[in-house]
Amino acid sequence: MFKAASILLSAALTASPAYAEEVYKSVDEHGVPTFSDTQTEGAKKITVEPVNVQPAPELAAPPTTNSAPKTEASHSYTKLHVISPEDQASLRDEHSILFRVALEPSLQKGHKIEFLDNGKPLQAAGESASMELLNFDRGTHQLSARVIDKQGKTIKTSNTITVYIFRTAAKPNPPKNGG
Repeated sequence: MFKAASILLSAALTASPAYAEEVYKSVDEHGVPTFSDTQTEGAKKITVEPVNVQPAPELAAPPTTNSAPKTEASHSYTKLHVISPEDQASLRDEHSILFRVALEPSLQKGHKIEFLDNGKPLQAAGESASMELLNFDRGTHQLSARVIDKQGKTIKTSNTITVYIFRTAAKPNPPKNGG
């Protein structure tokens, strides 16, 4: 129990500004300490020293190499990101969902975008940065996309988002008695 209280106190101190705060400690009938910024009956004021906050050191950028001009096989996209639907979205009774990605630079000749649900392609790869999901199955879906070259080799993979699809299920009316 003391360890949990220490963790809570540490979290409170870390989240507070770098100046001293008034903190009060009370202990319940089971010996569990509680820390608060509000004084309650029986609570004792404790002194919390200012937190020493230092900025993180800047990291040196890795050296860049200009060895050879980029070819289709070594082409580098700087961004492939799922922008619709939102991560952790709960979609209820949506019959049409727009699955869209942002890609920078734009899709190069010979490359295609493949949309994935739980790691499996939703349709044949194409040149569009969006697709419409119609009457998508209910449940949890991990959506992502990837850019592939002519040989089907993955060049860039997007972030993966999670969406939850809910569908209303209508229960049939029970049969009438005697009828």
